[in-house]
Amino acid sequence: MREFGKILRLVLCLSVLAVALSVPTSRAADPGPPSGLSVKVLNTPLPVTGTVSIGNLPATQSISGSVTITNTPSVTIANTPLAVTGAVTLGTKVIADFEADSLDSSQHKFGPFDISQFSKIRLRVTANGSGTVIADIETDGLGDFFSVDAGNVESRVYDIPGTSATIFLNGDPNITQVFVKLFGS
Repeated sequence: MREFGKILRLVLCLSVLAVALSVPTSRAADPGPPSGLSVKVLNTPLPVTGTVSIGNLPATQSISGSVTITNTPSVTIANTPLAVTGAVTLGTKVIADFEADSLDSSQHKFGPFDISQFSKIRLRVTANGSGTVIADIETDGLGDFFSVDAGNVESRVYDIPGTSATIFLNGDPNITQVFVKLFGS
């Protein structure tokens, strides 16, 4: 009979354990504050200083509605020559892009290049080495030349009367490279 009591207790313990394991252990979500609770936010909009990073966003975002940017400075340039350094983009297309190495004092011809579809052209010349290179551009109705010292970049914009442009370069033997770009807009 003692054996039967041991078996009965074992079966009872296993039954209790089975029931305990079958009861879900997850808790219900926090219901939050009771309804009717009054919440007041002070000091809006919230002032932010420093850098604000927004992560986990797709590479592009759609914006619907209107966007307003305020407190931007206004800039006015009136009848003032504007000095431009670096590359200038006129909504341009590259017409010619070439390198002339080891120029001598004779005139070297490049082109003619078709400029018939453009109302303006820009010639940019960069010289490397030492000394000076002379750049000359000629169209059906335009002729201009300018010098470029080694280590410098010169750029000229022309309203073009014509359909083709030819570029001539000459320099002293110490000019090692001349980079030329002709743009049209």
